[in-house]
Amino acid sequence: AKVNTKDAVISRPPDKTVQFEISEPAQDSTVTKNTVTIKGKAAKDALLVVQSPAGNKIQTLDKDEFSVDFPVAVGENIINVRS
Repeated sequence: AKVNTKDAVISRPPDKTVQFEISEPAQDSTVTKNTVTIKGKAAKDALLVVQSPAGNKIQTLDKDEFSVDFPVAVGENIINVRS
């Protein structure tokens, strides 16, 4: 599964910017299961959106860290994660 997190930044008014970060999996990782766990950090109460041809998941974060199990298909998967 390939995770695309380029230019992922969320803003918090008026002058604070919170960085959005994916800690797992590493870019261009290979997995042997039908799911991948995506972990990272974003602002509490942010809306997390995970999308790929294999599925979509949307959730509101109740803390500043997240962990999402996400389906992957056989072959290359490009997974877009944003907040």
